[in-house]
Amino acid sequence: MDYILEIISLKEFCENLTDRVAICHNDTKNAWIEIWPEQKVNCRPPLNLEDNYEGDLFVNSPIPHLYNLSHKAGPVGLATLSDISLVTSHGLMFDVCHRLIAESYHDKDMVDIPLREVHKMLSNGLLKNGPTQRIEKPAVLLMGPWSWIYHHWMIEALPRFGH
Repeated sequence: MDYILEIISLKEFCENLTDRVAICHNDTKNAWIEIWPEQKVNCRPPLNLEDNYEGDLFVNSPIPHLYNLSHKAGPVGLATLSDISLVTSHGLMFDVCHRLIAESYHDKDMVDIPLREVHKMLSNGLLKNGPTQRIEKPAVLLMGPWSWIYHHWMIEALPRFGH
């Protein structure tokens, strides 16, 4: 049985704030503020790809690498969230209605990779079984879709902490 997946944005899920200080003193359970606007990034292949003996592993990876294209990077935000579930090492977030929170994955082209495993887990009732661990106190989550890979965490998740 396939699981139909609904995707919701943090902007739909949260109260949208405009003042950074307000998010620290917000009584709402779910709030979001944009702290860095949407950007366009030009993607080029690594400089040493042709000379590297492992270059074929990179080129023939199951992850599509689309070069010489302009890629959109969505806005970076700060959110306070409650009653969400984190699933898989990719850090995919789901609300209590089992909707995928869009900002917890990389982009629409890349989400197919982690979603293959998530669809199977959701079909087996992963979110309906309840949490394996519950976090009651405020916490900071510095995670992105590939942050289980050390260098991705260092260059994509950790710098967000400084904004």
